[in-house]
Amino acid sequence: MSVSRTYMDYVKSCLLNKEHVIEDGLAADMTFGNIRENYLVGALTSNGKLKPMQRAVVLSLASKTITLKAAGRAAFFNVGDALTLYHSSAESSLGNIASINLTNNTITFDGTGSPTEDDEVYVKDGSETPVGIAMNDLSSTDTTQVKFLTYLLHGIVNSDLIPNYCAIADTALPHIFFRARGV
Repeated sequence: MSVSRTYMDYVKSCLLNKEHVIEDGLAADMTFGNIRENYLVGALTSNGKLKPMQRAVVLSLASKTITLKAAGRAAFFNVGDALTLYHSSAESSLGNIASINLTNNTITFDGTGSPTEDDEVYVKDGSETPVGIAMNDLSSTDTTQVKFLTYLLHGIVNSDLIPNYCAIADTALPHIFFRARGV
């Protein structure tokens, strides 16, 4: 007897279907903080380890403070990160992140530039392009310890359950099918 499942059967996971799933694993870089299930992850150019993708879409700009479109997205960035702007198919530096306001979902940068609505900002360290979706939580205060992260390479997922989802995931991860289904 076959059982039909929906995304509601997997409350925590973004997976819509547990069949035809391919997962892999790599070491994670814990110096950037915790990695939670359903985060898009990218591989650092410097060491090949995984970390949460730090990429967001701009809603507005006031002086040097960027308000991000998706709620909670500011939490994926860190003060001191070098911020890159993607505007009209070109990259430019915005300097470093000077402050982050989690309540207002804003990032303040110390360089020059004028991001406009729907531009993307990201930390250009290799993680700006996702390689998969984290399938387990990793938390550690010991940043020297090697942690192993399982990540999804192929499957059907609910993009509404991925906290750091950006449209680049659709093209960067062609074997993962993203479907918006609500939370």
